[in-house]
Amino acid sequence: MQIRARWWFGGVAAVVAVCAFLGAPVTAGANSFQVRCASSHLATDDPIVFPGRPGAAHRHEFFGARTTSAASTATSLETGGTTCGLATDTGAYWAPSLEVNGRFARGTMTAYYQRAGKRSAAAPPRRLRIIAGNMHATSPQAMAVTNWQCVGAGREARSRVVPSCARGEQLAAWVNFPDCWDGRHLDSADHRSHLAYAQRGACPATHPVGIMRLSVRITWPVRPAGGSKLTLGDGRLPATGMHADFWNTWNQATLRQLRWDCVEVARTCGELVTRGRPRPVATSQAAPRPQAPAPDQAPVSASMAPMSGSHAGHGA
Repeated sequence: MQIRARWWFGGVAAVVAVCAFLGAPVTAGANSFQVRCASSHLATDDPIVFPGRPGAAHRHEFFGARTTSAASTATSLETGGTTCGLATDTGAYWAPSLEVNGRFARGTMTAYYQRAGKRSAAAPPRRLRIIAGNMHATSPQAMAVTNWQCVGAGREARSRVVPSCARGEQLAAWVNFPDCWDGRHLDSADHRSHLAYAQRGACPATHPVGIMRLSVRITWPVRPAGGSKLTLGDGRLPATGMHADFWNTWNQATLRQLRWDCVEVARTCGELVTRGRPRPVATSQAAPRPQAPAPDQAPVSASMAPMSGSHAGHGA
């Protein structure tokens, strides 16, 4: 496998077979890398919260692993191909679908992996399952967990609420995943208590293992304006219920190497792509009407969340 890198020296692009720098995002800094993934498919499934129960969740849009479904196993995800520009990122990422005035838009997701101020950050363990954001939130969530942005015209300020985007801009949502692990469990009964958020670069004693912070940005080719109605999950959730899921089914050897090459050293590797793979691009697309899903599970107590408004009661 070859991965491209592009660095600029005095205005001249040098291309080498290591990793690809395709422009620094707003949050990029030293000790980071990113992977862009196209939309794969839609389904009313959630293999973390509702494994083996097709149609039990609200509608999700899936990125990365191509075969994610209620029947998924770690092995099926690891071997089923990927929509990501980096062929070895076979991780499964998903979030609720987005609709503006009832019209669905297909997104593109960029996953950012960062040390995020910690002294050290291990690669997420193989087959770890992580969720972030609160689908039951009825008011804007904490900025540290999820927020919104208009991108494309240089403004790109973050907001707790959905902004009105100007001509030439597109809407994006960010979800930041917890980055401290208990060191023992790849999942937990509530799908969240095995992880916590670092505070000022330090992990709590209950979750002592610092891992790379995963932040995902989903960008849609839509421009909501004043009066636009934005919903999630085929209209089942308000915009305040933004959340995302991640199942670490990466090629783990690559992920560990990137941790050393890009995160544990003072380097910004930028966007990684495998030579010859197309760069994922979002397109607007109408969605098929899914089968009516079953009711979501009851919300989990907010006391389990690492911070107010984070991801308690994820549900699906």
